[in-house]
Amino acid sequence: MSKKKLSKKEVQKIADLANIKLTDEELDKYSTELSSIIEYVDKLSEIDTEKIEMKAHNVTTQNVFRRDEPGKSLTQDEAISNRKSSSEGGNFVIKSTLK
Repeated sequence: MSKKKLSKKEVQKIADLANIKLTDEELDKYSTELSSIIEYVDKLSEIDTEKIEMKAHNVTTQNVFRRDEPGKSLTQDEAISNRKSSSEGGNFVIKSTLK
């Protein structure tokens, strides 16, 4: 079982990966809290699960399918009639989502 506390630098790295800005107080707080969570998960690994059957899901489920039957579809004009932006050559013109 690991008793190592996450350093502020490690918590800062996690925050950077999640694009979250943390204060020094929050870094201290989350260092302690995340270390506690990791310690608990380590403790769970001590449980003997040899005689427990492995399952992918706790609840027995079954897919429910329906027949795929073609129906009336919208024309292109009907499909785009509520659009807010203009179109060029049948394509929607939108603002760029990438920088």
